[in-house]
Amino acid sequence: MRLDAASAGRLAALALACVGREFPNQPGHVMQRAGELDRPRSLHPAFFGCFDWHSAVHGTGCSRACCAAFRACLKPMRSGRRSSAR
Repeated sequence: MRLDAASAGRLAALALACVGREFPNQPGHVMQRAGELDRPRSLHPAFFGCFDWHSAVHGTGCSRACCAAFRACLKPMRSGRRSSAR
C-alpha cells in the first residue's frame, strides 16, 4: 500500500490533534504514594496529549513517515522557523 498526500494529511491531522489535548488519558502509572498523583502533562510529558504511551509512539512514527514521504509539502509550513532535527 502506498501513502498518498490525502492519506498522509489525514494521518498527520490525527497525530497533531493530540498536541494540546490532555484528556482523555490512560496513564498506566503505578503509584507508590499519594504525592505521585499528578496531571498527565507532569507525569509523562513525552506522551502528553495522547490517550496512552502506545498511541504516542504510533503518532510519532506516523508523523515521521508522513514527513519523510512528503517533505516538499512541509517547506511552506516551515518558513521562518529553524528545525533542530536534521
